[in-house]
Amino acid sequence: MSLRRSFLVFAAVLAVIGTGVAIGLILLATNLHRAAQEVGIEVESLRVGEQLEIGLISLRDETDPGARAATEAQVRYQLKEAARYMGSGSQQEQELFTHLEREIDQYLAALDRVADGGAAPAQVRDRTRAVFEPAFASARHWMQLNVEQGRTAERTAARWAEIADVVGVIAILLLVVGLGGVAWWLQRRTFRPALQLAGAIERYTRGDRKARASEQDPEEFRTIARGFNDMAQTLDRQRADQLAFLAGVAHEIRNPLGALKMATDMISPDQPLPPEPAVRQLVARIDRQIGRLLRMAHDFLDASRIESGHLELQAEDCDVRELVRVTLDLFEPVAASHRLVVSAPDQPVRVRCDPMRIEQVLANLVNNAIKYSPPGGAVRVAIARRPDGVVITVADEGVGMSADEIDHVFDPFRRGAGAEPGVPGAGLGLFVARRIVEAHGGDIAVDSTQGTGSTFTVRLPVRAPGPAGGGASGPPGAAEPA
Repeated sequence: MSLRRSFLVFAAVLAVIGTGVAIGLILLATNLHRAAQEVGIEVESLRVGEQLEIGLISLRDETDPGARAATEAQVRYQLKEAARYMGSGSQQEQELFTHLEREIDQYLAALDRVADGGAAPAQVRDRTRAVFEPAFASARHWMQLNVEQGRTAERTAARWAEIADVVGVIAILLLVVGLGGVAWWLQRRTFRPALQLAGAIERYTRGDRKARASEQDPEEFRTIARGFNDMAQTLDRQRADQLAFLAGVAHEIRNPLGALKMATDMISPDQPLPPEPAVRQLVARIDRQIGRLLRMAHDFLDASRIESGHLELQAEDCDVRELVRVTLDLFEPVAASHRLVVSAPDQPVRVRCDPMRIEQVLANLVNNAIKYSPPGGAVRVAIARRPDGVVITVADEGVGMSADEIDHVFDPFRRGAGAEPGVPGAGLGLFVARRIVEAHGGDIAVDSTQGTGSTFTVRLPVRAPGPAGGGASGPPGAAEPA
């Protein structure tokens, strides 16, 4: 699983837990608030009930008519005050309060009748006692119910408070476990692979060429490790190729230098010169070996210009048929044991290109075809028009290449297995050829079968792009026959 996906999963889990905890806290807060309101209402109801009882007793014992009227008004006000808390009361409490209101109304009405009849204060109390006692009992009963409801609300609030404590503890435990899980996951899935990758890179930079990173999850680190391993393998392969290149260069230089030394040893300063035919043969041999050395030097210079981006094209309108003819004429003297076959249209095949650079590409391809073909084998060069440009193919009947060789045939310092032993070359020709073709806006590809031969295909657009880089290009290092 990738880091991104893992983080999304963690975020989703934490979001679900957080949402659940938040909803739980909201519900707890709502119920605690409701319980607190109920407790508050019961407390206020008890306060009003006590004042109502006191008002009834005061009204019963009052002898002054004016004070009695004020106390009666106070009792009626307290009844209205108590009615305010009945909206959230139970059915039983509402029925009891309705009965209380009726009893008090009856008591107050009886009190007014007796007082208005001119009875003495003591007689008023005695005559209304039968009505007072039910009213007072109803008030006491209503208060007792409020006390019970208050205790119930208090217990409910205490229970919700306990639930809140439990939820808080669970939330803390979940938070601790979640953070611990994230820390463990980060250590196992992030820090450990990162440290292992860093260790492999450090070992490699210190010279351990066999150091490789473990390609393990998460996906991001696996991708980085795979990239590092590929890079290390590429560097190792390049290093091996460069060592092989140096060995090949030393071998290639040693051969012409050895031939030159042998030729010069045949002409001793203190002895007469050999006959003229022998001298001419020595001069031809020396010229041939010097040509090989120059060809190698040109390959090195071209590779250097290409890598530095200073390959310059001198484009002009050219007939591809003429470029092929010039190239094959160059190899006619040294390809006597091979058949050079050309297939081209009768009409000119024109493209805009650098003729010397394209001749260099063709010379490299034809030279390779001759080198890797057995005596008597055919080297076929074909030219074809296409709507978007020109296609040139160079085919041989040589040793062919494996799939791995095809993948790296255009890499610098790479030579085919058939090049050993005895086939000259530094492994730069195809690398330079590909870059030249690409600088013209074209491409080059190869199709090969081991034991059958290889076919190189060059595609060029009708018009080449502008110069690829600045600076003097110098003479192109076209391959010449040895």
